[in-house]
Amino acid sequence: MSMARRPFNETVVGMIQSASTSDLELIASFLVNTIMEKNHDAIVEAWRVRGAQDKYAREWVEHVAQIVLRYKAEIEATANHPQPVVSGGRAGAAFVNDVIMLIPFGDEDGDDFVRQ
Repeated sequence: MSMARRPFNETVVGMIQSASTSDLELIASFLVNTIMEKNHDAIVEAWRVRGAQDKYAREWVEHVAQIVLRYKAEIEATANHPQPVVSGGRAGAAFVNDVIMLIPFGDEDGDDFVRQ
C-alpha cells in the first residue's frame, strides 16, 4: 500500500502548525531554500501564528515570512515569462545566509535574537 504524497507547499502548513519549537528552525530552513509554486499566503499565515505561540523573536519570524512573500512576488512577476533559477538560490546566497544565521532566542517577550 502506498501513501498519497502531496507537494511541499500543501503539507508544510500542517507541519508548521504542529511543529515543536526546535522543528520550527528546520522548517525555516526549508522555507527559505525551497521553491514553492503555490500556497504562499497560507504558509505565511501559519508561520506567523505559530511563531507568535512560542514567542519567537518577531524579527526572525517576520524575516522568514518576507522571504516566502518575496518568492510569491517573483512567481507572479514571472508567470508569463519563466526564468531559470540561478545557482545560489532565488533569494541570493547572502540574503538566505543572513536569515539562517538569525536564530531565535527564547526570551519572554520574543524581541531578541542572536547571530551565530
